[in-house]
Amino acid sequence: MAQIKWKQFAGQERIKDVLGAAYEHNTLGHAYLFCGEAGTGKFAAALELGMALLCKSEHVHPCYECEACRKVLHYTHPDFHVIMPVSLQKEHKSDSSKLTDEGWKYISGAIGARIANPYFPREFSTLPSIPVEWMRELNHAVLRGALEGGKNVAILDGVDTMNKESANSMLKTLIGDDISVVENPPTESYFEVRVMSGDSWSFGNNSVEEASIPEIIIEAEDVIENPQILNEDFEQALGYNGVLNKGDKLVIKDGKFLLNGEDVSERVSPKVLPKIHRRVSSWKYVELIREKIGVFDSTTFDESIFAVNVPKAKISMKWVRYQPATFSVKLNRDSLNRSKVPKEYVEEVLNSIKAAGVKVIVEEVGE
Repeated sequence: MAQIKWKQFAGQERIKDVLGAAYEHNTLGHAYLFCGEAGTGKFAAALELGMALLCKSEHVHPCYECEACRKVLHYTHPDFHVIMPVSLQKEHKSDSSKLTDEGWKYISGAIGARIANPYFPREFSTLPSIPVEWMRELNHAVLRGALEGGKNVAILDGVDTMNKESANSMLKTLIGDDISVVENPPTESYFEVRVMSGDSWSFGNNSVEEASIPEIIIEAEDVIENPQILNEDFEQALGYNGVLNKGDKLVIKDGKFLLNGEDVSERVSPKVLPKIHRRVSSWKYVELIREKIGVFDSTTFDESIFAVNVPKAKISMKWVRYQPATFSVKLNRDSLNRSKVPKEYVEEVLNSIKAAGVKVIVEEVGE
């Protein structure tokens, strides 16, 4: 196979050697992720590698002279595609937020300028983005197959500006349609505290939702009477009128009030569950105290009567929270295997495009 002759990609000799050797021995991967600071030549490297793959010269690639190279340079090659962030104006979108003819024309011109000056710093008048219909056009081109070059080449530049819909469409280009992207995915949370009457604690639901209704379990670790849980900041309370013996469990879930599996709704008041709010709030546990009053003696001390700070109950709460600054990507295992794209590569791509502070969860699903 012909060798690559780098013309615009400056410096980065090690990267040139690695890509050049893989090209010459026909061992290039199906996709490459170029990472680095602005001005280090990421786009220039991708541009010349793409041109080389489509070049028709018999000697060195890219030659910059054959018809294929000239089409790439003028962005008219049907098998060469560039996706990059653009700053769209009002006239570039219709009332339904779809790209207009003016919008597509503007995008084409912006790509042409980027190809002509791959190192030129880009400036945006408004917040840049990658329209989802542009990604869908790329999907269509990839599924359609190459028309002239024998290969389809796509450069995805500045993918950190993608929104959820564009990122979803990009992943479908890599893997197929069996993929789902969920913002703020749900997960089960659990909180547990051991208390005696008068103890308090503070916590929030750590969710994007304003409030969550939990499942509450009060487990007696001693005989307790009339236990009550209060959310003091929001003035919400829940109490049981009666005695819980050691080992008894009072479970409040889905509007049901069960003591050791038996319905005790008539003993619970009020029947409105206190909520766990997004804002951290103060909670308190109280019960009716019927303690023996011990008598000090000069020779004996009954610890069972005078015991202090011994927890009387274990309170557990479970709730579903929607994880803030998180998105979950579920990949069908069969589609992943057919695409020959490893899960680790998808994770790497997603971590490269996500905003700072955002968490990405990638899961394989299916048999």
